[in-house]
Amino acid sequence: MNTAIFKTWLIQNGSSPKVSTDTISRLKKLDRALIESPISSSIDSEFNKDVCEQLLKYFSKSGKNPIMDSFQLYSLPIGKRYIHTYKLSLTKYITFKKEYPDG
Repeated sequence: MNTAIFKTWLIQNGSSPKVSTDTISRLKKLDRALIESPISSSIDSEFNKDVCEQLLKYFSKSGKNPIMDSFQLYSLPIGKRYIHTYKLSLTKYITFKKEYPDG
């Protein structure tokens, strides 16, 4: 994940520097949780596999679902309302990757 290019893209698309930094921070935490999980993956790997389609399903019902249980992403705020900020960060990253596949 090239955070420098992504942050520039976020700012160019209307995000403030603070919001951009927060978005990247959430993505890094999600990426770390994926790497440390039983699937041992990353956001970029999931994007290359299915454009993060399966990963987005983890966030249904605030993360309280069988998919999230099986991947054990316990470092995320599962069951809390603000888990959707992670999903929003991920959807922004997906949009970025579709525009800049090498980014």
